Amino acid sequence: TFILGGHHKYRKFAFDLSGISIRVEEGVWTVAKTMVGGGSICRYHSGLAAGSVCSATLAPYSIYRGNSAQKIKDRTIDS
Repeated sequence: TFILGGHHKYRKFAFDLSGISIRVEEGVWTVAKTMVGGGSICRYHSGLAAGSVCSATLAPYSIYRGNSAQKIKDRTIDS
């Protein structure tokens, strides 16, 4: 998983680096070749499928896939 919390201010001559927060809550899982971008919130027990890109909020107990990640189903955890 690639966590990308910064970006460059491309309109400025100095091309300054700016940070944007990312929140990953308990029980979140991400699979190979995923990207989580700045401003994303991965709510508890959400999942991000292989090769997906997250740039928003993942709902709790939900599984997402694609670029930009879309919810594909609920995540049920057996006890």
